[in-house]
Amino acid sequence: ARLAKVDAAEHTALADVHGVINYPTLKWFHRGRGTEYSGGRTAALIAEWVARRGGEPLKLLPNESAVAVFVLSSPVAAVAYLPAAIEAFTPKVVEALTALAESAPDVPMGRAHHADTPRFVLSRAFDEPNVTYEGSLTDLPALQRFVAAESLPLVMEFSSVTQQQIFSAAHPLQAMLLHGSDETEQLALARRAFRTAAARLRGEAVCATVDAEQHPELLDFFDVQPQALPALVVLDKAANRRYPLHAPPTDDSVVEGHVRDVLAGEATPSLRSQPQPEGRDAFDGDVRVLVGSTYEQTVLRAAAHHTVIMLYAPWCSHSKRLSPEWLALAQRYKGDGELVVAKLDASANELRQPEALAFPMVLFLHANATSLDAAVELPEPARADVEQLAAWVERMRDGERPDEGGMPHHLDRESPQPDKKDEL
Repeated sequence: ARLAKVDAAEHTALADVHGVINYPTLKWFHRGRGTEYSGGRTAALIAEWVARRGGEPLKLLPNESAVAVFVLSSPVAAVAYLPAAIEAFTPKVVEALTALAESAPDVPMGRAHHADTPRFVLSRAFDEPNVTYEGSLTDLPALQRFVAAESLPLVMEFSSVTQQQIFSAAHPLQAMLLHGSDETEQLALARRAFRTAAARLRGEAVCATVDAEQHPELLDFFDVQPQALPALVVLDKAANRRYPLHAPPTDDSVVEGHVRDVLAGEATPSLRSQPQPEGRDAFDGDVRVLVGSTYEQTVLRAAAHHTVIMLYAPWCSHSKRLSPEWLALAQRYKGDGELVVAKLDASANELRQPEALAFPMVLFLHANATSLDAAVELPEPARADVEQLAAWVERMRDGERPDEGGMPHHLDRESPQPDKKDEL
């Protein structure tokens, strides 16, 4: 194996291609396929992980003794028991199992050729020791779902060792039960309800408990007050949205129902907002400063004015480049009662929409807009000067269609830097 490193903040296109969203990210590449490391951050654990990937992905286990040693060598391991005669099973089975082993390298996999009936068994040092896959051994997606669902404990305990497993799992959601260190009666009820719900949610959400006194940074991350513990928060990490349960998490049906509401898109996220600025802080020059809690009330159903707003991040070089032009734009329209020039720090405030995927983002909303869907985005605004910005604003005021409202040349934007985002 060869070791290499890449400055993903500089080589952003390469990072985008390989789905790098947090720093540091470790990936193993084999035959052009990248696999992300999700284990502990020590040299010994990383070396062990790399060593496993350097060998045969589906290890041949010649006898029952070899199977026993293999299963006991890891907290979780999988064995495909196949007939002794090679002609007794199709090459498609071996092909699917090999692809499975390559796609799930955190789970050691082997094959034993001394079974009458083909079967695939996941052995683990937690929960039920042995779980047998019930589907077809040629159905790779079903095999992958089975391994993803069963290779993690039903309920994990958050720690510096397990956090990578929790937040890099293939599951759509992370359901987190935050609690204090004292084992109260209410916490006992919450633990019981959480575990019962977790059994019905296996494969759909990673369920983990968090001792908030040991990890106080997660109280801030999940926006939970200490007096509210125990508390349940569901995280959709892909969308960076948090969904708190506004009820005690002591009823398993309520816990499960909340997670399923999030899965169905029927839950309301908790959106972070800076305090509403007052006095001089409400303006930067002639630019109105908005925060999460004032964004929608300013840009929607505003009968008296249109709104043009820059969503930015203070650390973003392209945002810094656009800022003086934005100040000049606001000064140009000072006294124009029909247009508000505003800005919002989208790295510190969360909005229902749009999700600022690249900075800066410039939006125009017409007067009387009733939906955030009505926002018109200026494509790639980072190199625009005040004249170009003003020309675009005037075209928007005149009712030009969004696809005609772009700038005449290619402009850059900067994707949010993973190390600047909330990172656990």
